[in-house]
Amino acid sequence: MLVRTHLIWAVLIGSAASTWILTVRPDRLPSRLVTAATAGFNLIWIFSFAGVPVVLASILGVLVAAVGVPRRILATVVAVAAVAFSLGLILLRVTEPPGEHIFG
Repeated sequence: MLVRTHLIWAVLIGSAASTWILTVRPDRLPSRLVTAATAGFNLIWIFSFAGVPVVLASILGVLVAAVGVPRRILATVVAVAAVAFSLGLILLRVTEPPGEHIFG
């Protein structure tokens, strides 16, 4: 549980930082991919009743990373966000403490 908490905090902080990096260097592909990955991972907050602002900010982060790029890069950005979201779900499932049922 402690590892999960620290990882989620690190990704949340990384998401905020990468979104600002994206505003400074919007033409750089690595900044777009990092923003998409961290924002995609943060979409796991959709399973929390208090996570609505984080989910909305994450969706906005993915959209900002995807705006104004060629189609092949757009597909890559969306795929990175989807993979990060999937990894976040796997993290929640693997580190789920006894008695906590996130997925029913």
